[in-house]
Amino acid sequence: NGNTSEGTIDIDIKDDVPTITSADNAFISNEDNMVVTGDIVLNFGADGQAATSAIQFDMVDGSPLMDTSAAAVTSGGSNVYLYIDPSNSARIIASTADPLSNDAAAVVAEDSSWIFEASLDASGEYTIEMHGVLDAAFESSPIGGATNNPSGPTPWVGLATATTDGEVLAELSGYDLDATQYTAWKLAGSGSVAPSAAFDKVNGNANGWGVDNSNHNALEVFHIEFGDGVNDGSDDGGPDTGSGLELPLANGVTLLFDGSYNSSDTITVLVTYTALSPDADPTAFIFDVGTSQTVGDITYDSVTGELVISGGLNVLDYVEVGKDDGNNSANFQVTDVSRSAAIGPIEFALDYEIKDGDGDIDSTGIITIEVSGIDQGTTFTGTADDDVLAGGTGNDILDGVAGNDSFIWLAALDGTGNEFVPNTDTVKNFSNGDVLDISDLLGDTAENSANLVNFLEVSFGSGDTTIKIDKDGGGDNFAAPHQTIIVEGADLTGGNVSQAAIIDNLLSNGFINTDGV
Repeated sequence: NGNTSEGTIDIDIKDDVPTITSADNAFISNEDNMVVTGDIVLNFGADGQAATSAIQFDMVDGSPLMDTSAAAVTSGGSNVYLYIDPSNSARIIASTADPLSNDAAAVVAEDSSWIFEASLDASGEYTIEMHGVLDAAFESSPIGGATNNPSGPTPWVGLATATTDGEVLAELSGYDLDATQYTAWKLAGSGSVAPSAAFDKVNGNANGWGVDNSNHNALEVFHIEFGDGVNDGSDDGGPDTGSGLELPLANGVTLLFDGSYNSSDTITVLVTYTALSPDADPTAFIFDVGTSQTVGDITYDSVTGELVISGGLNVLDYVEVGKDDGNNSANFQVTDVSRSAAIGPIEFALDYEIKDGDGDIDSTGIITIEVSGIDQGTTFTGTADDDVLAGGTGNDILDGVAGNDSFIWLAALDGTGNEFVPNTDTVKNFSNGDVLDISDLLGDTAENSANLVNFLEVSFGSGDTTIKIDKDGGGDNFAAPHQTIIVEGADLTGGNVSQAAIIDNLLSNGFINTDGV
């Protein structure tokens, strides 16, 4: 009829954009050759991923690595810097090379300064590989108690924290030497007591410790053992106390020579370091109680009577303290122990971004990484989200807490990349959706349940599932397995009896991951 009308139509056109949902949190042992792989949940949308640089790290090249408290992360006392691989922006190198004198190309070409590397894959995966060790914050723990401390002399005592759980930080034992033996001990300069020396008992009271009685007499030597695990007499003449204590690593200790010592008493302190500190030489420190003195990392204050051994980034093996002469009514004390610089957790984050086919970017990607523990049993505690946890050398506890978690074991855990070191690790809070990844232990030889019975022995008892691993597949090492995994509070056998049926249950439920399966 020829009528017309006018109006306005609003059309809202929205461009499809990529989105990053989440990334697994990584918990990894602070050791060379450790590798962890985690998942990234991302979506490039209808535009698909960009032809180049679809996923890449989002940071300034040569920027310092900072922990989550905004403190600089170091390795061996040197700052760690992040360098983006010039040929691959989805790969970074964390290195101690100073950006003032090095560029990314030079750092990538020479791996001697590398601490770790990280890489991203647009398919939804990241990998972290350790090439060195990071420094953690120092933690001083006061000594406030003792274990195995009866009302009389005892072969050893465990020096424990003042906390309720009373964690044992060091073992104290002693020698009663004659003049010839004592002179030989001092001349050795390495804390090695002559094999013919008489190992004696230690005794103590509220005032301090002594050898045999509660006094530190002339020619008596205290042996203070730190974190090389069980004190089995391997310390080139050190006492085999048979205590069986597993001790944490330590990098420092404070000793107290109180007013019970005469100012003219001469004390000899011999300090040795573990194989984790190959460049740290044994140190002899000789002083008179009335005279302050400092030599290297050892400082004695005659006013307070405190002698502080600060190993810096070096890890103590043991310290021996002898009394050359003087007052025979002195009381010796160990007041606190400083944890090794490599033990505590270091948490940091790596930022990344993704790009779709028409150039849209989501730059909200964050991978949170916690590195902790070194060559000693460590507890790795995850989060309520999805985590990947990779323990290292020592008997570790891997606690996934919640979420869909992956627990990872590597074949080479001794730093050489070749030799396998047996461990017994405990997994806590394992649930449906979690997986025990032992693929690296088994290599590519384990293919199905019929074959895996030669690699795995699985049992359930006392509420826990125990998995023993013979990595060679001979089925003859289950009495002394290469690796034992205890899954606490979970029955992964499915009620089956035969090993083949149990392993089928592990595979069908996704509880375990092996190569070729």
